[in-house]
Amino acid sequence: MASKKLFFPFETMIKTPSKDDRTPLIYYGGKSRDADWIISNFPAGWSTLVDVFGGGGAISFRVGMRGKTIVYNDIGNVCHFMKILRNHGDELYRRLYFTPYSRQVFEAARDNWPAKMVGYKNETDEEKRLEYGLEWARQWYVTVSQGYTHEEYSDSWKNTATVNCAESVANHVDDLPRFVDRLRRMVIENTDFAKVIPQYDRPETLFYCDPPYMHDTRVSTGNYENEMTAERHIELLLSIKNVKGQVVLSGYSHSLYEEQLKGWRRVSKSAKSSIQNLSSMDGRGDKTEVLWIKEHAHGLWSSANVS
Repeated sequence: MASKKLFFPFETMIKTPSKDDRTPLIYYGGKSRDADWIISNFPAGWSTLVDVFGGGGAISFRVGMRGKTIVYNDIGNVCHFMKILRNHGDELYRRLYFTPYSRQVFEAARDNWPAKMVGYKNETDEEKRLEYGLEWARQWYVTVSQGYTHEEYSDSWKNTATVNCAESVANHVDDLPRFVDRLRRMVIENTDFAKVIPQYDRPETLFYCDPPYMHDTRVSTGNYENEMTAERHIELLLSIKNVKGQVVLSGYSHSLYEEQLKGWRRVSKSAKSSIQNLSSMDGRGDKTEVLWIKEHAHGLWSSANVS
């Protein structure tokens, strides 16, 4: 009698993916909700998009790829997740597929993923290193997707009486196979903006920059593993002002940005906080997202989309 298989084959697992071009990463500061608005303000005439602070990949995975080169860059843990997903997507997907939406699972993942990352970086045995990497990626993904604020060090598990959080996360997980296929066609960088910008700078390049916002425009700081000082923001602004390519920069209004980017096209959009029921506790509320756009030309048929 043939032995019963414990798991389904990867290609036959039941999947209910959502949108063809939506990132499956629910990540703090991600631009999933504003991706269409941001892309609608991209200038024309580019053939290479460099997502300088790629984060959860909302823009890299939303923008059309036909005839384009997409460069995803991030120096944080998202890039490590991308690489493991690209190289071992079937096994990582299998593990996440069978991971329940559970407070106990979330708390264990939150408490243990940093140690798994240490093992992944330091282990010399390839088989053990792969196991560290896969479990790190699973636990890290559980933490950011099931955490209330979707941060790497989320304290609270997200659970509400009005939204089926488990179904939402399951749908994101089911997007992973298509995500892997798209990753195969993208360039992945893992380097500082000061290096990646000059490396890809040419007239046909569009740089999309979504850095950690200036500290004094945010309710809380320390939300990202790689925060940016005011000095580094100045370094970024000076760099993008002098590129040959075009630039779209996201942020909240700040005197430094407004002064340095005079003459750039500026559009804005008001949006409610993604965690509205914490607003009364920590001051989160409506925010106005701003795009500063450096373009070769702003044609008659371009839309400013100001709201």
